[in-house]
Amino acid sequence: MSEKTIDVEANSLEEARQQIRAQIPEGLHLLSEKVLSDGNPKTIKADSETTEAAFAKVQSQIPGDANAITKKEITAPGPTSIIIKAFDEQNAKTQVEKQISNTAILKAIRLVASGKKGFLGFGKKPNQYEADIFQQAVVEVTYKQKARISAKIGKFKRSANEMQKLDSADRNNSPVEIICEQCGRECKALGRPLGEGTVMVFTPDVAIIASRYCEKCNIVVCGGCTGVSRFDTGMRLSGRPCPQCGGETTYAAASHLRKTKTKLI
Repeated sequence: MSEKTIDVEANSLEEARQQIRAQIPEGLHLLSEKVLSDGNPKTIKADSETTEAAFAKVQSQIPGDANAITKKEITAPGPTSIIIKAFDEQNAKTQVEKQISNTAILKAIRLVASGKKGFLGFGKKPNQYEADIFQQAVVEVTYKQKARISAKIGKFKRSANEMQKLDSADRNNSPVEIICEQCGRECKALGRPLGEGTVMVFTPDVAIIASRYCEKCNIVVCGGCTGVSRFDTGMRLSGRPCPQCGGETTYAAASHLRKTKTKLI
């Protein structure tokens, strides 16, 4: 057996990783892992004309294997009205739309009192308009899925010292200093792969040394080789391309380094 895939499900990622470690036969090692679900609670909000319809909208977005933890109505549905002063109806509508929430709907607007035109610009007074508003129901549901990991185990060619270093990084979730396989720059890999939905935000200088893993090419490269520049700003670094195949990369972690030829420092 060269490689074997183990799929586990648990209440947390740490528990799932413990299950994986317990299933690795002697002589084999963890080569990589893919987090399918991080097991953390997630919250979804929705609005609709009724509370029941809003909850139904949320339910349609919750995965079938998830369990709802909390359900609550944030805003009750119902009609209301407000008085607006404006010189014309269009201006009145604009004012209303600025005042109401994005979950409220302007149903109608009507003139209830005429203003004064004034004379030569003096004594001019705005009209009064009454706006009918319908506030939609707003609900919130928090749900939780089991943590799920798909791991590959097998043999690797790294030395015992390198394996010990990677095991320690994985266990303690500490960074690993490495050499980029593309340009030779010193960079760093994560101790553990990022959880589902995690977004990393870096300064350009840090982003350049944050290494990336390409599963297709089985290489680890620095951020600079995926196109990160020191002139970039607001670095939300998702989907950076592999310099060899152009495919999407992920943040490199110790589990990726176990099966690559990336040089450790």
